[in-house]
Amino acid sequence: LVDWDTLSLGDPHYDIGRLIAHFLYLAGRKRLSTKAVRTCINALLEGYEGQIEWKIDRVCLLWHIAAQVLLRGKISSLRKLPIDWQDHLEFVVAEAEWLLEGCSEYVPFSLLSQSFISM
Repeated sequence: LVDWDTLSLGDPHYDIGRLIAHFLYLAGRKRLSTKAVRTCINALLEGYEGQIEWKIDRVCLLWHIAAQVLLRGKISSLRKLPIDWQDHLEFVVAEAEWLLEGCSEYVPFSLLSQSFISM
């Protein structure tokens, strides 16, 4: 399914970051295997980079992923207010911090090596 609610011309890092962030959110909430998540993200990035004529800016992408993880948590926790909504917010805030510090357990090391902290 394609969700057209944010359709616009802009930074392509936003699109790929939003997709990865949604996957990270599901992975964290459903306790998916970190190895499987990394493998999927690597496959997505390799496939995407094989189709574009420019190089992905890893720092920019991490920023977009972290911002979208936080947004995903806000949206999910406020929709139906699940019984564990506080856990949703706790996860997304922690995951955003781990992304920006370069130590997310879900994101491939090749992406994390370009984190904000290593700059």
